[in-house]
Amino acid sequence: MTDQMRVLMCAPETGIPLSTADIQELTGGLSGALQGVSVEFCSVAPDAADLALRLTEIREDYRGDIVILPTTPFADDMQKRLIPSVLATQSADAGRTLLARDAGVDPAMLRAARARVEEALQAHGAAAAPQESLLMIVGRGSIDTDANGNLMKMSRMIWEGMGFGWAEVAYVSGAFPSIEQSLERASRLGFKSIVVMPYVILGDAAIDGLHERVIGALGSTTETQVVTARALAGDDHVVHTLAERVNEAVAGNAKSVMNCQLCTYREQVLALEAHGHDHSHEHAHGHDHNHDD
Repeated sequence: MTDQMRVLMCAPETGIPLSTADIQELTGGLSGALQGVSVEFCSVAPDAADLALRLTEIREDYRGDIVILPTTPFADDMQKRLIPSVLATQSADAGRTLLARDAGVDPAMLRAARARVEEALQAHGAAAAPQESLLMIVGRGSIDTDANGNLMKMSRMIWEGMGFGWAEVAYVSGAFPSIEQSLERASRLGFKSIVVMPYVILGDAAIDGLHERVIGALGSTTETQVVTARALAGDDHVVHTLAERVNEAVAGNAKSVMNCQLCTYREQVLALEAHGHDHSHEHAHGHDHNHDD
């Protein structure tokens, strides 16, 4: 398989270097899940020149499939505009260059988020019960409103699935509300603790500094406990999801046009686990599978 495919993970260039440890963890995990396939990382600048150069370098001695794999949780400007602009310049004679879909709103990603939150609560010895705590989901922020909206959707499912008293969504930059704006509202609600969950796959200095930023926004006199989770990075559920995206791209799988990933009849989904459905999927399934979400 190693001669038939190579994977090039991508993330948008923001001016803040991504965590080398997170990249290495995800690269190693993904290579293992794909049975030794070569996996490397490339940042994508606003002109996408670095991606074009890396593809040219790979094609100098390789003619198999190259799968470009976004590491942003939801499809944004990089995946919708920048990468396609580079793919349009690639010659089919050199081999297939494929774009995998984003991790998206997926049950496995919900489980990854839950695992990170539970890990943080255990590590910090959180005293407040979930119903007395506020969950703050933090995204990077995007000019793409669809990507920002998908984070809102995931946040609602994590909130209800884990039983928190309330949830807020904030963005590191580039979208409303900012962390400070969200906390200004949240601090009035009187929760005993705030659990901060960075919903990003790869961390950086801005993500590493979330705890201090939240403490600073709350003020030195606050008695609110702040618990901060890690980025999703190499969580097994994330690795599994991204490996699926790679395999879908190579196989030409059309699953991405369906809206069945969160169907409660197919499998248990965080926030919907108590509905008691039969998950065999042997029922009259009336919703249309041919629409695009």
